[in-house]
Amino acid sequence: MASKLLVFLYSCILVLTFSSPVSAQTITFTDPVVINADNYAKYFSQYKPMAPMIARATILSAGDYTNQVTNLNNIKIADTAVEFWIGWRNFADMQSLMTPAQVTELKNLGVTTITYNPEDKPESDDFLQKTGDANPAVQFVKFARNNGFKAMLVPFGYVLINDMVPDNILAAIYSEGLDGFIVQEQNAIETNCVLDRVTRINEIVIKHETIAGRSLFTGVQVMAGQCATGDSLIEQCGEGPKTYTYQHCDLYIDELSSHGLIDMMTVWAMSSAGDQSDFLSVFRAGSETFPTPTPTNKPGDANGDNLVNGLDYLIWLSHFGQNVSGPANGDFNNNGVVNGADYLVWLSNYGL
Repeated sequence: MASKLLVFLYSCILVLTFSSPVSAQTITFTDPVVINADNYAKYFSQYKPMAPMIARATILSAGDYTNQVTNLNNIKIADTAVEFWIGWRNFADMQSLMTPAQVTELKNLGVTTITYNPEDKPESDDFLQKTGDANPAVQFVKFARNNGFKAMLVPFGYVLINDMVPDNILAAIYSEGLDGFIVQEQNAIETNCVLDRVTRINEIVIKHETIAGRSLFTGVQVMAGQCATGDSLIEQCGEGPKTYTYQHCDLYIDELSSHGLIDMMTVWAMSSAGDQSDFLSVFRAGSETFPTPTPTNKPGDANGDNLVNGLDYLIWLSHFGQNVSGPANGDFNNNGVVNGADYLVWLSNYGL
């Protein structure tokens, strides 16, 4: 996985406004898609052609464990190529149920990763407030790593979006070896323009990778119903015209992926949510996205629309650290490398 960690020598808090229309450029999302194991078990034949897929067995309560492991066994019989994760909302349940024998069972099934979603009180409060070993997320990462699993953090979306986790707690969690995180946006899907969302994810990734001191495995969660509702924003946000269902989220995932901000996407869908293959096919098929960069003479304008705004920042960001030439690649001073000096050119002309 290529590093997404960027060193900003000239850092500041950016509030970006985007207003660029969509133009034809085909993008296909080829990274893994994570979906609930009970849904995958029910519709595996529809999902197999959409590989790579990851089936995550989410344990909502202690009583879920046996049923979810059964789902993984059934999937393994039908589809040996799919990767398995197992997710927990309560660390105490995880610690009591994942005995050495069950850890061995999960490894034999092919489970590679454990996710932790501290949504239930008081554990969600402990996650945000307690330090050291008293923090359940610290204990979760230790348990996962000590038992040979990767560890992913999946808190409520607003927790990461609103920077609710103190930096010292994040530093403690990452020091134990947390591999990455998934942002659950919930209603942000329905209320925010694509590039505003991309900007916020970019800020979150930079902050967490800076604290961790390394590249992280990152993703975002989307849901079919909220993505369909979000389509109403397409023309309002200058992302349109609307030409297909789920276009708003498709553009969002394409932008995140093309700028190297995510390594996978997750779909929250229990078995009762029905077949999600139509939804997933939108991301796997080539689709329209934001403009391809073209040459320009205006300092800081990478995409040739005669504006210096957030779109040009994202182009600079996607080429940061590369030895490439020209404003279309974010090299605004034409010295053959994209770095902080080019960022200053963009910043000094932002909004012009």
